[in-house]
Amino acid sequence: MVWRKLFGAKRDGRAMPPRPAPAPRQSPPPPPPPPRPPAPEIDPRASEDAEVALAEAERIIATCDPAHHYRIWLAALDRLPRNMADFRGRVLNIRDTAIGDLSDLPDLPEVVTLQLGEREVDLSVLDRLPGLGRLEAWTSTIRNLEPVTDCPRLADVAINVARVADLSPLAHLSMLENIALWDYAGQPLWEAGVPRHFSTPRKPTGTLDPRVFASWPNLKVLSAYEGPGLSAPLPALPQLELLQVTESRPEDFAALPHFAALETASFTNCGIADAGLLAGLPKLERVRFTDTAIGDLSPLRECPVLRDVAATRCTVSGIAGLLDHPRLKRLDLEQCGIEDISDWGPSEAVESLELAGNPIRDISSLRGWPNLRALNLKQTKVTDPAQAAPLPMLQYLTLSGTPIDRLDFILAFPALGSLGVSGTAIADLSPLARHPNLLRDGAYSWREGVMHHVGFEETPAQAVYPELVAAIDGKDGWPRQRAMREYFGLPEKWP
Repeated sequence: MVWRKLFGAKRDGRAMPPRPAPAPRQSPPPPPPPPRPPAPEIDPRASEDAEVALAEAERIIATCDPAHHYRIWLAALDRLPRNMADFRGRVLNIRDTAIGDLSDLPDLPEVVTLQLGEREVDLSVLDRLPGLGRLEAWTSTIRNLEPVTDCPRLADVAINVARVADLSPLAHLSMLENIALWDYAGQPLWEAGVPRHFSTPRKPTGTLDPRVFASWPNLKVLSAYEGPGLSAPLPALPQLELLQVTESRPEDFAALPHFAALETASFTNCGIADAGLLAGLPKLERVRFTDTAIGDLSPLRECPVLRDVAATRCTVSGIAGLLDHPRLKRLDLEQCGIEDISDWGPSEAVESLELAGNPIRDISSLRGWPNLRALNLKQTKVTDPAQAAPLPMLQYLTLSGTPIDRLDFILAFPALGSLGVSGTAIADLSPLARHPNLLRDGAYSWREGVMHHVGFEETPAQAVYPELVAAIDGKDGWPRQRAMREYFGLPEKWP
């Protein structure tokens, strides 16, 4: 055996080589050191340091794809970035910044939209934006409009005219399609054709000479809510699609029958007293009257595609002739002093009805509204909503501030998904447990479906059900609904 280890074994008379010695063992590498905690970083979008904001803005301009929507305008930014010459975005937005000096602005032919902020800005730099098509100034930042004459491509102007003394330079904008003028220190009051109305219109500081419309043959949108009034009657504008005016006289609207393309109209604190001026307009879909003695709304029956009629704080003398319109979907008559609706006939088309703030007691005439989905009776004198039953499609019902004191009526509306009884005398919530739909999980947005919700703030029920109030405090959507089901001993999945 020893001989074999020294000389190796013989095979076929030949000596075998000895086995190689094993390789020495290597020790494992030492473990890597633990990572160091990251150094605290400053979020430039939340920083109040102007230098940090400036550096971030310059970094984004230098690194962003030209087709990217630039989001560099930070609240702390108080001057233009030094590399603005490299800016290739189409929207130059300084609305939310502290920038007031644009004197260093380079030529930016790609910019088509300029959005100004709260700081007063000298518009003499507009000649450096030859491609400008839209100008926005949401707050009182402009005094002189003369520089807009250097922007022949301007087609969309939305400005606060509180400090503007002369509107005549706008007459040079021959390509103008949309113009919004307002005298309100805040947000624009019209977006995407949907009006935002405020309760107390302000007195306009100036007037708009209607002769200027001859310079705008392509004008489609005229919005002057809380803006300049009219110094003379409106001319015929057959191409206009959206009209929003305030503080005007009855004679200013004699040409309305010639507005053949009008789709949306809004009149606030105006002298218009005859809805017949709009009757027969072939494309009118939405009309709103606010603080206006409009009288009888029945002539609107002659508008073939009308979908939405609203009259807020108006004197309304008649409505019955409008109710059988086959396309009318929404009717808003808030705070119009209506006391009796017993002469209202059935409506097959209306899906949303607003009667808030009217001293109405009897709503039994609504039984003939089979497609009604939303009914607002806030601050009315209704004591028994079941008078209107059956309303098989009713999903939203608001009764806040009414004299109701019981919830038994909800069983008459099986499709009901949202109920508001805040500010009432409701003390007993037990009928909710017998309604198969009210406590279901609902959508977070009305666009996603019915927003199931029960609101009973400022009612005696809050003192009767303190544990329930605590369970739903701070919750909304399905977490609130499930908390209510758990309180009433209902299954987690209901029904």
